[in-house]
Amino acid sequence: MSTLAWQRVRLIAVYTLREALRQRAFGLLLVVALVFAVGARGLRDLNFGASELKFTADLGLGALSLFGSLLAIVGTVQTVFAEVEHRTLQLIFARPVSRREFVVGKLAGMQLMLGLFSLLMLLALGLMLRTREIELLPALPGGMADGGLVSAGGLVLAVAAQWLKCGVLVAVMLLLCSIAQSRLYATVTGFLLLTAFHAHAILAGVCERITGGLMRVIATTVVWILPDFQRFDLSAAVFVGNASALGDGLVLAAYGAALITGYAALAAFPFRAREY
Repeated sequence: MSTLAWQRVRLIAVYTLREALRQRAFGLLLVVALVFAVGARGLRDLNFGASELKFTADLGLGALSLFGSLLAIVGTVQTVFAEVEHRTLQLIFARPVSRREFVVGKLAGMQLMLGLFSLLMLLALGLMLRTREIELLPALPGGMADGGLVSAGGLVLAVAAQWLKCGVLVAVMLLLCSIAQSRLYATVTGFLLLTAFHAHAILAGVCERITGGLMRVIATTVVWILPDFQRFDLSAAVFVGNASALGDGLVLAAYGAALITGYAALAAFPFRAREY
């Protein structure tokens, strides 16, 4: 892209970020996610030892995954269809703004918003884990038990993986919104796709049972194209002793970047043919 193209992308991204932060869904889902993460503190009286740290990490990352995905779906649908319904999309495309620049700008803006969401969750979860770890260390033999101590770098890596997963979902939703004719259709289909992405292993197993030649090829292609969201679970990296965490993170980053690039590129084509 040229310098002017990147400037247009930046303007669209900033506008998208501002509009996304104004949505009630952002504040609501952020509060609920933080409540889920901080709520694990209530289990401290059960004295689970280091297992409590693992439970807290799993609960916090699960809340980030769930509510981040909801925010990616709802936020993307809201920001795209707001442009359509308010006729601002026609004004944008009347200027020298390409469909690809519009998609990249929307994607960048939503990723910035999700990055802020993930950062706040990281700070809350990191504070919770560090505080409780300090309290539990004196009772642990040698400072180690059941999963080990919390790794700050591993926690950042696990949160970044969830942020990357949400970015893949945003790219998928942009493709869906470029085709869908209503908010309801896009939102419902988005939730169905989210379920399918998490059930990728089940779909792959079903594909292996198909014996027909052409059907087998079609099913294999579909499974290969669909993202596997289970791969973005790096919760094991939160605790020390996982030497392969960094390597897994690099492979996952390449996988996520390829998915985002592919779906974002596909999203630009329906926008070109669509009448507003």
